[in-house]
Amino acid sequence: MKSFATHLIQLGADQVLNIPRELGLSEGSEVSVWRDPITQNLVISPAKSRNPLAELAAEIAALPEGSELMTKAEADALVKYIKSPPKGIE
Repeated sequence: MKSFATHLIQLGADQVLNIPRELGLSEGSEVSVWRDPITQNLVISPAKSRNPLAELAAEIAALPEGSELMTKAEADALVKYIKSPPKGIE
């Protein structure tokens, strides 16, 4: 996964994040922003593709290795399955 360097701009009481054009969001796109409770990372995703089950799977995938819920490999497989279910299963 490619990473991009960017910066925040203070605009009145808000902070504005410059998102590189290569990431494919068009001007005015609505996005969902939340903080991962485990890693404290900010997560930005297109609002129209909000999928609570996929978000839950991503949170599970972010659990530390060795957690009792499932292994990281199992969580990654679950996330992959939810994002791209086999044909006929939706």
